[in-house]
Amino acid sequence: MLTIHQMAERTGVTIRALRYYDKIGLLPPGAVSPAGYRLYGPAELERLQQILFFRELEFPLAEIKAILASPAYDRTAALTAQRALLRAKRDRLDGLLRLVEVALKGETTMEMAFTAFDRAGYEEKCRAYAREVKARWGDTAAWRENQERQQSGEETAWGAAQAEAEELIAAFARSRPLPPEHPQVQALTGRWQAHITRHHYCCTRQTLAGLGELYRTDQRFQAYLDQWGTGTAAQMAAAIAVYCGAQEEDASPKK
Repeated sequence: MLTIHQMAERTGVTIRALRYYDKIGLLPPGAVSPAGYRLYGPAELERLQQILFFRELEFPLAEIKAILASPAYDRTAALTAQRALLRAKRDRLDGLLRLVEVALKGETTMEMAFTAFDRAGYEEKCRAYAREVKARWGDTAAWRENQERQQSGEETAWGAAQAEAEELIAAFARSRPLPPEHPQVQALTGRWQAHITRHHYCCTRQTLAGLGELYRTDQRFQAYLDQWGTGTAAQMAAAIAVYCGAQEEDASPKK
């Protein structure tokens, strides 16, 4: 069996994420060693693969847990549908790559410039798959509990999450005079990562680093974040780069 460190190395999923998956009951270890270390076997590797497929298709962790808990869950049927969706995602990315190549040659038309960014077709396929998943495997107590919780508190929770996000962004804006490695700025970055995990999805170090890169390079993110003051997006991007670098350096085999 694999230790949690070996599991992380083999799969690319961080130790922190694996611990979190265990904490919420999504991926418990197959066994625990006498020394207290989590141990993972083939069944856990297969379950993690399914979790990652669903995550790639942007399913929330609570829904993934409910789906996998269904006695009627059919791995082959799920993989077949996931393959079709991933191909649709690949086709969309291929279109974007073709647009980049054409743009580099200076041949882009106004129509071409935005057609490739249209997500409507892919998103409709994702919604159709979500409906199919619910119809096939949604008849479980875990799924119903998750859906009821989402429906009953969705508006209130969204408002609270949005207010919290804006408060954190404002704090980043106020921190602009400080260097990104300053403890105050790094603490803010940790709170931002926790906010994303709590309200949206499990924000691993790799995920957070990817978000930081978007804040640095994507004009849409920059325009939104810089509403709190010019340079806010750059401050967040720099702080995230420092934060993720420090996490990587500190990573070591642990229970």
